[in-house]
Amino acid sequence: MSFLAIGLTINIFGLDPWMGVFHRPRLGHAALASDLMEEHRAALADRSALTLLNKRIVVESDFVQTQENRLRLASIALKRVLEMYARGLQEPVFYAPQNIRTAYK
Repeated sequence: MSFLAIGLTINIFGLDPWMGVFHRPRLGHAALASDLMEEHRAALADRSALTLLNKRIVVESDFVQTQENRLRLASIALKRVLEMYARGLQEPVFYAPQNIRTAYK
């Protein structure tokens, strides 16, 4: 479920998307939506990041330094990261409470 879909669902149920527990409210940030997505962070984002590094899909030379002295991913490396993330969303997972196989997407 996307961040936007979670935000819409929160509104449908009459909850306040701006009031979160784990994330502080700030202008333009639906903290409750971030809170609800937090449980998926380890399964998707953290696992993907570790795989990218352990399998050397992203290496030190994939980062470029900006004029503001910040690091960012080069475009080609960002494409690899997004492709892997998209595959992770489609990967089948077992959901025990309903005894079904589904995908995070």
